[in-house]
Amino acid sequence: MRIALRDWLMPLGAMDRLGACLEEAETISRRLSDRRRVGLVVGHRAHYHWTVGEHERALHEARHAAAIAERLDDFTLRVLSNFYLGEVHHALGITTPRSTRSGGTSGW
Repeated sequence: MRIALRDWLMPLGAMDRLGACLEEAETISRRLSDRRRVGLVVGHRAHYHWTVGEHERALHEARHAAAIAERLDDFTLRVLSNFYLGEVHHALGITTPRSTRSGGTSGW
């Protein structure tokens, strides 16, 4: 339910309430040991932080969501986290994958 509220609060600009709902959703998901839902919440928090201009925090959250997606081998979560990583990289002016910049293979 807390995650679903995101779709209603974002267009209303109720960012404080949205942030609180996402925190509550993560707490509930962790209590239930629902790793996939934790990943979804963390991904949505990346979008939240991007929206309010907290780009470094958004980058951290998006990377965290991507790591959860990899651990769970969850395609949907991988798409979500990569989309939010793209948003944040665009906002920060990062235009090339990490593998291109550093010679590594880890991508964004």
